[in-house]
Amino acid sequence: KKLTPTSSSSQVKCVLGNGRSPAGLTREVLEDRGHRSGVPPQDALNVTVPGAAACWCDVAEAFGTLPMSDLLGPATELAREGFAVTPITAHQWKNAAHQLLESQTSGEDLLVREARTGKLRAPLSGELFRNEKLARVLDELAERGKEGFYCGWIAESMVEAVASRGGVLSMDDLSSHASYFGDPISTTYRGIEVYQVPPPTQGIVALMALNLMEEKIAFDGKESYNRQVHRTEMSADRLHLDIE
Repeated sequence: KKLTPTSSSSQVKCVLGNGRSPAGLTREVLEDRGHRSGVPPQDALNVTVPGAAACWCDVAEAFGTLPMSDLLGPATELAREGFAVTPITAHQWKNAAHQLLESQTSGEDLLVREARTGKLRAPLSGELFRNEKLARVLDELAERGKEGFYCGWIAESMVEAVASRGGVLSMDDLSSHASYFGDPISTTYRGIEVYQVPPPTQGIVALMALNLMEEKIAFDGKESYNRQVHRTEMSADRLHLDIE
């Protein structure tokens, strides 16, 4: 059942923007492809419906005061005008460049072409990176909202790209996507109510970790607790606590 937010309520609400797996991703398809114990990480069968775009629009409509063009404006400007790549990002980008080079769809859009050699590479640290195609996508989302993203040329491009790599994402999968407003899950940690989004997200993991921490540590000895958790040396006690 699709829920709608109540703007007059002071209760904590959550929004699930998760995108589902394609309807065509059946057990038979997996078995026919030889995937009986899992799908390889880079396989296009892993691609789910991208739910973030709809979630942005739905949250803005339910609780916001600004149009999507204003909300997406800074991101669109960064995509169109460029941003300076930071050192860690540049390092990770370089390590993943081989996957982009092997891509037959949009790999070139996420790489830089050397002016002298014509070869594609990951952007360097401090280098300005632009993505005009991403800017166009954000423009379309700002102008036409969810329909522009899930029913138009953007959706068609996604389906075509996924199909070219053996995936089963369809236009029906995209056009039928919807965000869901509901109640969060929560726990108390040292007297503080902590809220998270329920499954099928990983929010419950954070709440379980807090419960373990509170159960495991005797807070009566507060000074001992502070020494144990905040000291810098990687002692066996601290590792034991972190691992649990």
